Amino acid sequence: LKGGARTAAYMLQYDSVHGKWGTHDCREAADGKSFTVDGKPIGFSASNTIEGVPWKELGCDMVMECTGNFLTTKVLQPYLDGGVKRVVVS
Repeated sequence: LKGGARTAAYMLQYDSVHGKWGTHDCREAADGKSFTVDGKPIGFSASNTIEGVPWKELGCDMVMECTGNFLTTKVLQPYLDGGVKRVVVS
């Protein structure tokens, strides 16, 4: 996603179809590498490869895969092999 964590937070808060996401506050975190939802940190990665992120080290339980590039169990397997417990494909 071009624009990084700031753009991801904005796109989560304001949907072109559904409008604003209720009263939730989504914004870029101070580190510039993640964003927050109601003050709770949400990790963010713009890596081009699944293997390019140390999922287990980051303590990642769930990934939202929204690129449209990874749609089969076979190509999503590296997430699970890397320690992710669930992958939500959108």
